[in-house]
Amino acid sequence: MKEAVHIATIVKMDSASATLRLLDAGEGCDSCALSMLCGKSETVTVPASEATGLKVGDRVTLKAGSRSRFLAMTLLLGAPLALLIAGLAIGSASGLSDGASALIGAGLCGLWYSALYFMKNTIRRTIKFEISHTNDQ
Repeated sequence: MKEAVHIATIVKMDSASATLRLLDAGEGCDSCALSMLCGKSETVTVPASEATGLKVGDRVTLKAGSRSRFLAMTLLLGAPLALLIAGLAIGSASGLSDGASALIGAGLCGLWYSALYFMKNTIRRTIKFEISHTNDQ
């Protein structure tokens, strides 16, 4: 799986969080499973504990951790696939036609993605980034 790495500048820090402006926002995001959850935005807010030793104006490398990438892949690809298969199985076991079974599976996937949309702010807080200082200013 390709790593999601961005160059960012710290624009705001307080005792609870650090706000980073992505200098390369959107580059490579279309191929990243995290893009739906991180929002493809120009800024990212991380807990202050992840930006220890850094200050406003520092240029940093921001990389999504492997656990976060795995979580995104599971939420965005694994669970919908399981729901699609479950919908097909439920429809077939109920004696419904293949088309009706497919609609049940697609409906379950649609409900899942709707739930993800409404929970995206909660999910974003679980995404952990590895932040390291870059030498180029």
